[in-house]
Amino acid sequence: MQRSMRWVTCLLLAAALAACGSEDDNQDEDPKDLPEVDCSETVPTFDEVSAFSDVCTNCHSTGLSGEDRNGAPSRINWDDYQSAQANAEDGAEEVFEGDMPPPGSGLTLSNAQKQELYLWALCGTPE
Repeated sequence: MQRSMRWVTCLLLAAALAACGSEDDNQDEDPKDLPEVDCSETVPTFDEVSAFSDVCTNCHSTGLSGEDRNGAPSRINWDDYQSAQANAEDGAEEVFEGDMPPPGSGLTLSNAQKQELYLWALCGTPE
């Protein structure tokens, strides 16, 4: 009887530990792949990030809908500060990884535009 109680206790303990999981189980996704930036540099304001007006808003604009957005999600707009701020880090990551602008779209960002975007997105998103 004592041996079976130990067995039951061990099974219950194992089940409880498995249910708790580990810290890694609570990670939604891998850490972001972001560029290193020096936030002591002059950080541009939202309106000063030329990448937004020159390139990003060709698809990510509140003034575009349907096919004119070229597949861009309607909730991500780079002509609206609140939307841009909410998506700043993800946008910087996509640009850094070469996913935005989409390859084959004919749109490109200069290195200066990328740096401006990174500084804004990763150094406080000043309005």
